[in-house]
Amino acid sequence: MVADGEIRGLVAVGVRREHVDHALRGLVPDIAGSVAAVALLSGLGALVIARRVRRQTLGLSAAQLALMHDHHDAVLHGCAKAW
Repeated sequence: MVADGEIRGLVAVGVRREHVDHALRGLVPDIAGSVAAVALLSGLGALVIARRVRRQTLGLSAAQLALMHDHHDAVLHGCAKAW
């Protein structure tokens, strides 16, 4: 249709909507399984990364790490000025 509402042409496709719906519904279990697998792997990856970071930071919280960084930074500045 054009802006004035006049029909200029028609298009016909040889595929019925019911056939497309049926084909897509057949894919739903595969898609749902893939989504579940990706979610599971993502969760496991996040868990592994969290455990590694916790182990590398000796279980310290963010505030404790910031305090330790500030302390070490002050010590290093003191050592640099002493030389």
